[in-house]
Amino acid sequence: MKILSARAQALENIFFNEQDQELTELISKQKDERDQIFALRSLSGISNKSVLDNAVKLGMNATTFSALCLIPLLKVAWSDHNCDQKESHVILEFAAENGIEVDSAPYKLLQSWLSKEINSNLFIIWKEYVHSLEETLTQVELNEIKNEIIGRAIAVARASGGILGIGSISDVEKKVLNELEVFFEQK
Repeated sequence: MKILSARAQALENIFFNEQDQELTELISKQKDERDQIFALRSLSGISNKSVLDNAVKLGMNATTFSALCLIPLLKVAWSDHNCDQKESHVILEFAAENGIEVDSAPYKLLQSWLSKEINSNLFIIWKEYVHSLEETLTQVELNEIKNEIIGRAIAVARASGGILGIGSISDVEKKVLNELEVFFEQK
């Protein structure tokens, strides 16, 4: 594989001589942006190209974007000061579906957040960060993020409660879900 990579690089060097350095850099930048967009799409479940393009332009990387999508889920899970196994399982499933690999640094951080109650300031910082996004994202883009986050937050809230779906979302979880709704409605 290393030989193939070296030969590919040699081919690129021959094809794009020094006079075409700017073009080479542009192609490389576009490839990096496509890779970032793919990673963000995988992590968030958001497929709106405009949202993802803007996220990359804002300098969001996969870790930032996963935090953007996961912190509200953690807030719901810990709303009653107890994140149970069912809630943890749902959050870890979302993480796995979205490309956060077991044994990766983001996965270990997420496990840490699932094992002990998150600092309440983390949610405040998350709100401030999302608030700052409104300057660069359109209402449609914000709605896409909102719908994805709230949909997942509801799934976490339903994970551990109720019998036959009755009372499946506790009052404190409803309060956090409402807080998320109100927060996004102000955007």
